[in-house]
Amino acid sequence: MTNKHKWYLFSLLGLAFLLAGSIVACEKQAPPSPSAIAVSPLSFSFSVEQEEPSPPNQTLSIGNSGNGMLSWSISDSAPWLSVSPTSGSSTGEMDGVSLSVDTFGMTTGNYAAIITISAPGASNTPQTVVVNLTINPPPAE
Repeated sequence: MTNKHKWYLFSLLGLAFLLAGSIVACEKQAPPSPSAIAVSPLSFSFSVEQEEPSPPNQTLSIGNSGNGMLSWSISDSAPWLSVSPTSGSSTGEMDGVSLSVDTFGMTTGNYAAIITISAPGASNTPQTVVVNLTINPPPAE
């Protein structure tokens, strides 16, 4: 009978260790979510009369809505549009990017461009922002 009790005791002890290991494994936290690009606003509009000075600069905000460090870079699709700075990093704060347009020598009409924000490792890369430019004819004299 003593031999039976030993095996019973060892079995209970083994089950207790197995249960304790399972509880410890369940308490481990899931890995933090990756970085994510936060952008505001999602579109811009510039308007100017032909042969007048270019319109004032506007500001795009870029930040990290996830965890860790977000290293971002920007590119744009139009020669009349400039962004500065073209790269940066964020751990949650919003960084300002200046958008400017150069309308010198451009004719009247509507123009569009896309800004692309990329960040390696971000869960939602790339993000895009639309920029519209309207050049109106000069007022009639």
